[in-house]
Amino acid sequence: MIGRVGMVFLAAAIASGCARTTTPRPAEPDLALQPDRIQPGEWPFRPASMRVHPLTRLVEETDGSLFVELRIEFSDAWGHATKAVGRLILDLYATPATGSSFEVLARWQPDLADLELNERHFDDLTTTYLFKLGVDRETLRPPVEVVAFFTDMHDRELEASYRVRVE
Repeated sequence: MIGRVGMVFLAAAIASGCARTTTPRPAEPDLALQPDRIQPGEWPFRPASMRVHPLTRLVEETDGSLFVELRIEFSDAWGHATKAVGRLILDLYATPATGSSFEVLARWQPDLADLELNERHFDDLTTTYLFKLGVDRETLRPPVEVVAFFTDMHDRELEASYRVRVE
């Protein structure tokens, strides 16, 4: 037979297998990031912030043409990546020398309210929107900066910028 010691080990094994484990709760969102709180019927995961992702870069094709591979990332109030619906304006600026003003080199206006275009530019792997924007080699003078302006369907605005390395 099993014996007393065996019974003790068996009881301990059964009890430990049935023990209830608890997983930590995720952190609550920082509502200070969202001072206007979510109203009934509103999308809670709407973009609360936007950034030009550091994977943004200038790319030269084999035929010598240049384009900016621009990635835009939106985050909700919890800091999680999310999609966005609204108007996006992307400006490429020549960063001025001291005392000069910024010069707009190019402007693009992808309409993220167009759901087909929205889906086509969204990259599931990086959870960013990817835009390949052609630039004129003659007007490109380093350093250059991308500035993104976004307005959602409720006229809330976000802005972000990023200096693009030109090699």
